Amino acid sequence: MTEKDLRSPTVRVEGLPALEDLDFEKWLTSLSIRLTQVMVVRDRAGRSKFYGFVVFETREQAEVAAQTINGRRLRNRIVSATVSQDPPQRVQQRVA
Repeated sequence: MTEKDLRSPTVRVEGLPALEDLDFEKWLTSLSIRLTQVMVVRDRAGRSKFYGFVVFETREQAEVAAQTINGRRLRNRIVSATVSQDPPQRVQQRVA
């Protein structure tokens, strides 16, 4: 994910089964969710850490998606989804 993506409205999805980004994206689009980007988080060996992020254009889209995803079953696992908090604004400090 890029720095711009981290500033975009994002939903964290937990409880995912081991799956590829494309499979996760297909599942989301089957729920009629319009998204910008998906990412399943992996460890250094490339194994799923069972959570991921979905990036949206607007906060409203993220909130609707989180409500739609939360409590759904995906490959016999119930997933939970929450809208990530807005990232804190970085305070620029002057170096004297």
